[in-house]
Amino acid sequence: MKAFRKLPSSKGENHLDKDDYVSLTQREQETLQYLNVGKTYQQIADTLGVSIETVRTHIKNSYTKLHVNNKHDAVRRFRQQARMW
Repeated sequence: MKAFRKLPSSKGENHLDKDDYVSLTQREQETLQYLNVGKTYQQIADTLGVSIETVRTHIKNSYTKLHVNNKHDAVRRFRQQARMW
């Protein structure tokens, strides 16, 4: 799966083209999918069989790659990406 990053565009700041993406790891994708359905960090950790710190690391890495600063924006960006494919 591909995840998009925010790039300046003549079509507007929030416009995403299929070429404007960065790759997320499988775990980063899974973590965002669980956030998307409303799971807490602890619930995600329990589901994946990892520590809550590992979940935080995956989320932090996703934020960096997606150029976002919070869960709401990360999930929104992830949803936008899913609709394009």
